[in-house]
Amino acid sequence: TYVFKRGVVYRGELRPDEHGSEGAPIILTSDPAWGSGEAAIVGSEHVTGWTKGATNAAIPDAAQVWQADLPFAPRSAWVVDGDKVQRIELARTPNWTVTDPQDVKSGWWRFEQPEWWSGACKIDFAGHRAHLGVDTRNLTRDADYYVGATARVEYGIVMGTPYPIAVEGYDANRKGIVFQGIWTGDSETITTGCRYFLEDKPHYLDSAGEFWFERLPGNGDGGRLFARLPGDADPNKVRVEVARRCNLIEAGDLRHVTVSGLAFRFTNTHWDLGQPPWGHADVNNAAIRVRGAVDGLRIAGCSFAHVAKAVRIDAGSYEPEGRTEQPFGAVTVADNDISETDHGAIEIRAHGEGDVTVLRNRMREIGRRTFRQDHSHALCVGFPATMEIAGNILERCTGAGLFLFGGKGSGDEGDAPMARHLVHHNKVVDSLLSANDWGGIETWQGGPFYLYSNISGNPGGRWWAHDPNKPASARLGFAYYHDGAFKNYDFNCVAYGLTTDWKSTEAAHAAFYEAVPTIHNQIFNCTVSRFWVGSQWSPGGGRHFFLGNVFDEIGGEVFQHGQLKEDKGEKPAHYPHAGTAYGSNVVSRFTGDHFGIYESSGRGYADPKAMAESFADHPALAMDVGTVAAASPLMDPDKRDYRAKSGSAVVDKGVKLFVPWGLARTVGEWQFRRNNADATRLLDDHWYLAPYYVRREDYHACPVYD
Repeated sequence: TYVFKRGVVYRGELRPDEHGSEGAPIILTSDPAWGSGEAAIVGSEHVTGWTKGATNAAIPDAAQVWQADLPFAPRSAWVVDGDKVQRIELARTPNWTVTDPQDVKSGWWRFEQPEWWSGACKIDFAGHRAHLGVDTRNLTRDADYYVGATARVEYGIVMGTPYPIAVEGYDANRKGIVFQGIWTGDSETITTGCRYFLEDKPHYLDSAGEFWFERLPGNGDGGRLFARLPGDADPNKVRVEVARRCNLIEAGDLRHVTVSGLAFRFTNTHWDLGQPPWGHADVNNAAIRVRGAVDGLRIAGCSFAHVAKAVRIDAGSYEPEGRTEQPFGAVTVADNDISETDHGAIEIRAHGEGDVTVLRNRMREIGRRTFRQDHSHALCVGFPATMEIAGNILERCTGAGLFLFGGKGSGDEGDAPMARHLVHHNKVVDSLLSANDWGGIETWQGGPFYLYSNISGNPGGRWWAHDPNKPASARLGFAYYHDGAFKNYDFNCVAYGLTTDWKSTEAAHAAFYEAVPTIHNQIFNCTVSRFWVGSQWSPGGGRHFFLGNVFDEIGGEVFQHGQLKEDKGEKPAHYPHAGTAYGSNVVSRFTGDHFGIYESSGRGYADPKAMAESFADHPALAMDVGTVAAASPLMDPDKRDYRAKSGSAVVDKGVKLFVPWGLARTVGEWQFRRNNADATRLLDDHWYLAPYYVRREDYHACPVYD
């Protein structure tokens, strides 16, 4: 056991070279009886010896700027006054701040992109393809003001998370900057209205609260730091912490180790801001990073603040780093406090084995400075055999809150014999602050996923396609997203939006969204409040349940079931309805023109009764659809109280549904429900990602044993 004294700041990086054993782990911790305050491991240096007056001629108002020479190259800096920490921003233009908590990019500039749909803003430049970002209002200076800067740019058509990229050129005639896409060349699309800002040039160090670092020849990684502190304070009279190290605990293999009761602060990020993760290992860095075999690792009761990412554990293969798959056992991350991160919070990657437990962590203000080709999702878990994600509270995330993968990836011809995932009692509020087409709580690939007693509130997804005259067009975000995810049981969950002003920029799009023709997903006894759409699903594979749910204040359709944006090819003439179930749902304060759409014809039904009558043409497992309540059955949605009112229309409308426990290599699963389309045929609901399950678009067509 290694005990760190509280009240002491430990500067440096730990590289473990020993392991514990089962029942006798190595422990890194602090003792409340030894010292007071935090035992903090930090990646920064306290910089002193500042002199006033900038020596770089490109810096405006140089007399207001302080400078200090350093033997390292920082990408972040903070002013620390006791428990108060204030970030010093990398020099930028415009000098924006978050003035609207629901639109964190409201102070950014916007590209005009005339005729972008024709390719007019994609060009050949210096031997490669590139984007030309046109902004005749703001890009009016000489080329030297822009070239060499880093642009942080939204993109289209979907996802759109701002990425950092070098400005390579400037077109003085069109008033545009030249840069590459998020992948390479002119990948993706920069549409009219995509927002951006520029950073990391001395020209932009023009106001208090900013810094810039100049690497000097002959100094290795070192150079000169220029800064104007908040309020133009004298840096010799305050504590300035400047980031030096990217990772604080860095391990290859790590087995039977517990890290508890420690604080982690102030990590650096890789110097080349436009580098994707395959270009350098430290692009995707973390306070605690393990890249190799792992087992018996527990990270609990720690505090992470002002770091790029709190925890990253990766036992998967990764060709750019020469890593192959390594054994993955048990990992627990519990009871930690994580705030003010650049890239994300927790990332754990397995490869079809092991058990992941993530419990009762609090995460807030996550992922505000995404690295290229990433989306800063907060809590990501990839492909363990089993996981339990429970009791986590997430507030204000750039991307998704929970981002969970089960089974195996689409395109994988391997075998995934076991996948069982519990996701419960989590709360995600204000997700997708700077990204779209994701979910506050999102699952991928193979379950069973048991999602119950979760709350997903106010999923953002603000995007470029907003039309002020078109209802619910400002956001493309979802409370729960089953992104090619199969065998999900969603029950006793809550999804809520903020408003019923459907032309508002705060109007929420859809509570549930499912990409590709997913099967075996069952949504029951859930509560949905203030969304334009209740559920969007592509019914090409059928075998879905929508039972006992409350839909309150839906503005568009409760059920929008038909072809979605991910569907390619011709729409089937008929959907397979025999394995679907619509029943016992309660709808209140519905204002849309069509209550439900669920047939291949796209025919809309005005209310549950009309939809229920239509099942005479193609019987389903449940067909009563639901009822319309005269008043809201919810206690007080304005105060986020979604309990049922006593005596309301939802009383006794909840359903009982048998949910089988996930087993390995299931070959048949029969529920003994009456098949109303053919009573002689018993439907098989088994799910097992065998080798012949390859493309997620085709999973619904794989063999079943009715």
